[in-house]
Amino acid sequence: MLEGCTPFPAEIAERYVRAGFWRRETVPQAIAKAALERPDSIAITDSTRSVTFSRLIAEAGNLAALLSRNGIVRNDRIVIQLPNCVEFATLTIACLEIGAIPVMALPAFRKADLEYLVSFSDAKAIAIAPEYRGFDHAALARELKIRLILSTTPAEGCVPMHEHAGPSHAIGSSTGDPFEVALFLLSGGTTGMPKLIPRTHADYLYNARESAAATGRRRPTSRAGKIVSSSRVSTWLLWLAAMIAPPVTGMLDSPTIRGRPSARRKGPAMMRDV
Repeated sequence: MLEGCTPFPAEIAERYVRAGFWRRETVPQAIAKAALERPDSIAITDSTRSVTFSRLIAEAGNLAALLSRNGIVRNDRIVIQLPNCVEFATLTIACLEIGAIPVMALPAFRKADLEYLVSFSDAKAIAIAPEYRGFDHAALARELKIRLILSTTPAEGCVPMHEHAGPSHAIGSSTGDPFEVALFLLSGGTTGMPKLIPRTHADYLYNARESAAATGRRRPTSRAGKIVSSSRVSTWLLWLAAMIAPPVTGMLDSPTIRGRPSARRKGPAMMRDV
């Protein structure tokens, strides 16, 4: 287990595995399996584009190679401060594939929040949209004096996420530990700065599968669920739930989520900027 994190007791972990709650697979392996089954289906949609499963895997593979080329290795932390966009998904998959650990930050965070997160997590990189809602995130990222800044579009001092990185990394090919820390979520921070919450591949995939079952979020054969959310937790979890849920024929109602209950609408929700 990652230093500083407490593993689940071995007897409990084995009981969860025997019961089928936890599976011996990583998040990238689960997504790669879904992509093999439905390569031409739409995997995710943001406000500007839609990508198929095969395209999602290809972009994530290129990003994994880009991270490796820029010196990011297993257990390095990467602060992900992206808005809801395709790159938020592909970069997270790329990090998990090579064993780098995403720290899920909010786009609304500013210098004090980010300096704390970078220092506390010992992050080696940050991912940003250079300008978002009128704020210059690239300039702020440069002030952090962090080793690597990844950006959704070209910007001074940043490495563009769509830069070709040479041979792509095969998503799902790494032999990661399903019971190791996959990513860090953040606590609410109501009594101070946010705390880091470690989540493993196995327990997060279980949450995703159960979220899909509880919300009726079963992925159609031709289109995947897309998420509307203002939370890093619910954005990634519900998108992952829609991604790995068993496919069904036809279009089902799916909830629109903005951090509070809302009316259901026909068809899968989009992953919108929030």
